[in-house]
Amino acid sequence: MNDKEYFTVIIEAEQGEEAFIQAFWAHALHLGEAIDRVSDYAYKLDIQEFKVSEADTYDFGSVPEDAIEDNGIYYDSNRYYYPADEYSNFHFPYGIIPACIKSEYGTEEIREGYSKFEDNEFKHIEIVVNKSNLLRLYLDIIEKMGRAKVVWIKIIRDWESANTMEFYTNQDLTNVKLIEKFIKRNFENIFLNGYVSITVYYEEGETNLNLDEHKKIHLITRSNRTFETIVAYINSCNYDFYDYNNFRKIDHRYYHWHYRPTNSIKRKDLIDELKVQGFVLWRTE
Repeated sequence: MNDKEYFTVIIEAEQGEEAFIQAFWAHALHLGEAIDRVSDYAYKLDIQEFKVSEADTYDFGSVPEDAIEDNGIYYDSNRYYYPADEYSNFHFPYGIIPACIKSEYGTEEIREGYSKFEDNEFKHIEIVVNKSNLLRLYLDIIEKMGRAKVVWIKIIRDWESANTMEFYTNQDLTNVKLIEKFIKRNFENIFLNGYVSITVYYEEGETNLNLDEHKKIHLITRSNRTFETIVAYINSCNYDFYDYNNFRKIDHRYYHWHYRPTNSIKRKDLIDELKVQGFVLWRTE
């Protein structure tokens, strides 16, 4: 995407006994830049505690005539209030956001928690985590798992119209501390990038610990011991358990967008950086 586009970004904020929704519009190179610009501007409006609840592309000609403009940011002069007890405290992880289109379920049904199920010979744990808790929980599970076999990075086909899914692997990233260092070093370009997922693979139980492109933690294993250890740890962290059929995730029947941070690098530059850090192309589709 070389030319700038217009986007709408919807924020929700809690204010005393009420909460409100307010719409913004911004000109940006990509959605992540628009979200970051609007988030920075919200603080200038003295909105201190808020979340980005929806975003979408937008036709600039449809911006309301009474919208207020300041330094290229437009915002609705009205705030739409509702009772604070209906306000959801769930903040979507960076890199994924609901679109401004009505979905099968309401996004207020998405909340922190986990589900588990079995599929053929594998056991699965899926965990939905608030924006502020995601990094710590993922790193904690890595520490619980111990020494890894390999780390791989998946870049999805939709990023920058490449229409190619690519996998890059690194068999030298096996030590827990090295993996943690890699994630923190590449925090914006990988962990916060909604076009990228990271998987740590372990020999025991052929276990995959994924942080997928929807920023959901997904552990897949044949090992009963691994499965029970991680379930026990999640329970100790007081995450609620949901039956799989009642577990709401943004990649399940919700219209949504993927995006990356303003300061993150482009697809080609990320691939070049991964190669510098010892990754090699495993497979293209």
